[in-house]
Amino acid sequence: MKTLAILFSLISFQSIACSCMGYDIQEAFDEYPVVFVGTFETIETIKLKEEGWFSYSTMKAVTLVVEHSFKGMTAERVKITTRMDSAACGFPFVEQVKYAVFAFPDENGLHVGSCGPTIHMEKREEYYEDDRLNVTNFLSNQIST
Repeated sequence: MKTLAILFSLISFQSIACSCMGYDIQEAFDEYPVVFVGTFETIETIKLKEEGWFSYSTMKAVTLVVEHSFKGMTAERVKITTRMDSAACGFPFVEQVKYAVFAFPDENGLHVGSCGPTIHMEKREEYYEDDRLNVTNFLSNQIST
């Protein structure tokens, strides 16, 4: 019985952990219904009702000021939900930072996860730079077409 409990706990932790695969930026742009550039303004913690193992989930609700919409966004400000931490595929928004946002609508509005192409527009770190340039260059080309 003890072995079964250990195996169950290992399986359940793996199923909760976030695991990302790469993406093609053109496919992502075509697939995501909402794409815009915006600057982080405020954040709040909210509880959402979910189905499954947990009846409620704590999420971050981030408000961004929209600077440029590529598709699906007409508001000047928008609230985006994301999981609380990156282990649960939450996106790590930082105050007063500009982001290229790729979002899906859900029952709570718009949602962003860490596995998509949403990215910090100005963060220049070696491990991050190729992805940042890929997204920002792609979006720059969308403006000129």
